[in-house]
Amino acid sequence: MNVALLLLRYRPHGGYERQARLLAEALLRQGHDVTIYCNRWPDTVPQGLRFRKVPVVPGASWLQSLTYAWQSRRILAREGGGFDHVIGFDRGLGVTLYRAGNACHREWLAVRRRLEGWSGRLSIAINPLHPILNAIEGRLFAALERERRPIVVLSRRGAEQIRAHYPVSPERFVVIPPAIDLERFAGCQGAEYRQRQRAALGLADDERMVLHVGSGFRIKGVETVLRALAVLIRERSMGGPVRLVVAGRDRRLTRRLTRLARTLDVAERVVFTGATAEVGALYAAADLFVMLSRLDTFGVAVAEALSFGLPVVVGAGAGAADLVTDAAVGTVVDSAIAPAELAAVLQERLASPGGERERAQRHAAAAVCERQRVMERYLELLSATR
Repeated sequence: MNVALLLLRYRPHGGYERQARLLAEALLRQGHDVTIYCNRWPDTVPQGLRFRKVPVVPGASWLQSLTYAWQSRRILAREGGGFDHVIGFDRGLGVTLYRAGNACHREWLAVRRRLEGWSGRLSIAINPLHPILNAIEGRLFAALERERRPIVVLSRRGAEQIRAHYPVSPERFVVIPPAIDLERFAGCQGAEYRQRQRAALGLADDERMVLHVGSGFRIKGVETVLRALAVLIRERSMGGPVRLVVAGRDRRLTRRLTRLARTLDVAERVVFTGATAEVGALYAAADLFVMLSRLDTFGVAVAEALSFGLPVVVGAGAGAADLVTDAAVGTVVDSAIAPAELAAVLQERLASPGGERERAQRHAAAAVCERQRVMERYLELLSATR
């Protein structure tokens, strides 16, 4: 096959760029030709991978998004590359398969408007990026529906978000979760490693650690988790002390939530680590993972936590809630759950962590995101839709 991949820029450590690279490498290993159409790429790239520069107007995000969509279609039409597939990882035109990693921008805006104050809603209203992305998405989804082309979503939730705003047939959607390199955590498993990491965090033997991983604290529901912790401590409903560790970047909300922790008299029980590359050490030390996303097309951290055998409490707004198919794996809750109700769920999960059978079920749930397994699904889809 001769395959083109469209993405605005190619950064080695970006999330969706990594997904594009994994697919490109899988295609190259199968002997296929791969060309990436983007504005920027790194010096070191996989052998055999070709790049074609798509010029964009620098500066504002809306200018870059608009010119990339127009220029990539123009260049593809002019070159007439004879591609079997044109796979869009960014919002572009002229694609034959679209990976809707962010699902639907209109749904994201709807959730943001509900969560933001008046200043945030004003900022959304005056930013030209949003109507431009909506217009590109509208044309993209209309073309894919008209031409009966597949749309890859990361979860069932992603398809629901798109269909809430665009007239796209259910049969257009193929659910393929993100590929996760679970092998990078190979050195972070085992009882001895866990004991060392808990000691490094100053955790007592009888202390329970609740972990959240993910940036964007408002949409992830971190305030509710913090208030639930205060309920647990105030009611002394745990047999031992409990600590909340929050890993992720959100400078403004971190300051506000730190003040809130002092107000709730739980500041000594809460740790904000910021963004960290040592997330495997946190998974190893934790007893329970919680993420209350109101809107998340997947939520990779949920699968990572499951790969460590952790029980999870996941908001229904996260696509990764689909991984929780059994009570042994975790609990799916309303993303807008009240703190007192969440405290009861956390208490129940911490009191009954489960044994080896439950841990095996959690490992199996995470395995659907294993890199080779996900890439095989892409290759099967491409072969079936040539």
